[in-house]
Amino acid sequence: PDPDIPAEIFAIFYLVLALGARQLQLTGKGPSGRPDIGSSGDDVVYFEKAMSYYGEVVQLATIRTIQFNELLVLWYVSTGKRSLAHQTIGSVARLCLELGMHRHSKRNNWNPLTREVRKRTFWVCYILDSYLSTVAGVPRTLRDQDIDTDAPSNVEDDSVSSAGYLPSRTFEPSGMIAFVSLVKVSRILAQAQELLYTTATRSDTFAKISSLGRLLDQWQASLPEHMRLDFNEMAMMTPEEAAADLGRGAPEMVFTQLIWLYARLIVYRPALSFRQPNEALSASLTHLEHIPREIILLLSLVSDPIIGAKGVYC
Repeated sequence: PDPDIPAEIFAIFYLVLALGARQLQLTGKGPSGRPDIGSSGDDVVYFEKAMSYYGEVVQLATIRTIQFNELLVLWYVSTGKRSLAHQTIGSVARLCLELGMHRHSKRNNWNPLTREVRKRTFWVCYILDSYLSTVAGVPRTLRDQDIDTDAPSNVEDDSVSSAGYLPSRTFEPSGMIAFVSLVKVSRILAQAQELLYTTATRSDTFAKISSLGRLLDQWQASLPEHMRLDFNEMAMMTPEEAAADLGRGAPEMVFTQLIWLYARLIVYRPALSFRQPNEALSASLTHLEHIPREIILLLSLVSDPIIGAKGVYC
């Protein structure tokens, strides 16, 4: 290590390498050549190097601390340590609040690059907090009514600097579009937690389910062409045609579609607890019937970083 480079940079760097080595192992692109949830050894070496800086990084209590811990949460998720992931993201969310990252960035006189990094870092925390809280079935740490920061900009990394934003040279979607879309669907997922999975009164639940369902459909319709997917059309294709169609936007398409399906499942699932049949209940049950089929169809056709070749590996 170069003594002139801060410890937190090395900590983040080694965690990125650890996650990369872990991903290679999970996707069968590592030394063994097949998907394996076990460790190749490389990932653990990099992880231990990163954790040797843990004390120094945590004491900083800066945006670098948040970035390091967000990567640490991803490591815990990828290694099956869900409880540790949930505990860690809780402390990260608290630090985000302490540093004011939940407030609108223009309240402070930061340059555009600093504002963009702060926004991206905060929304990563928001996504992880929303997802892990949903999986664990517990309240989120970050509440929407406390947040007024703006969404991350849909611009390429090299289009923003401390001096300002550079005009785009192309009409093609930026590489940030998947992240921006993920932020939007995570906010709908958070609304579902707030409105449907609550200890407060559950009046007008069917209306809430219908409203959230429409929001998810609108989100799906707003995706750029290369990230959209028509499951009805895909079901009519041969496996070869469907795999080729998925290849247009993979892996972003596959990942965002899985998140959309998961969010729909969370939205419509409370309908299973209602006892009196009616049209709203019937509609919700129809959605719940189709969602697992679509998930299975999607996973059966792709080989992607989050699944193994030709099979479920989540």
